[in-house]
Amino acid sequence: MENQPYLFLGFHLEKINFQKNQIEDLQEIRISISSYGYDEEECVFSLSIVIELDYENSKNNEFHYIAGYKIQDEETMEDIKRDKNINDYISVFVSFVIPFIRSNITSITIDSGTAVVLPIINCRTITLDKTIVLSVDK
Repeated sequence: MENQPYLFLGFHLEKINFQKNQIEDLQEIRISISSYGYDEEECVFSLSIVIELDYENSKNNEFHYIAGYKIQDEETMEDIKRDKNINDYISVFVSFVIPFIRSNITSITIDSGTAVVLPIINCRTITLDKTIVLSVDK
């Protein structure tokens, strides 16, 4: 079996700002990339992902995550070093980690009385310059 180009190392919640004082409807979800980095010595690509939730009366609730990937393929490694096709790699990496982040946000917010259950999201359109914005229908 051929080696995969990368190995998912994991993710962690770096920072959270979540304040929801009453039962109110979720209005908008935004997913963006705040930064990325590559450790050449360790061959590790890291990605900072921000999930923002806006409610009727409480805006800018933020969850900041970092995800890590061990790059195991020479071609992928060279592309990332040169920022070649970087948005393609970022969309794949975000698509891989987003189900874990969705679950984590639900686990954290379940104690607020109204768990946030994010919808299944296609992250293939995310880039360094493009935020995914979802308006929630009532």
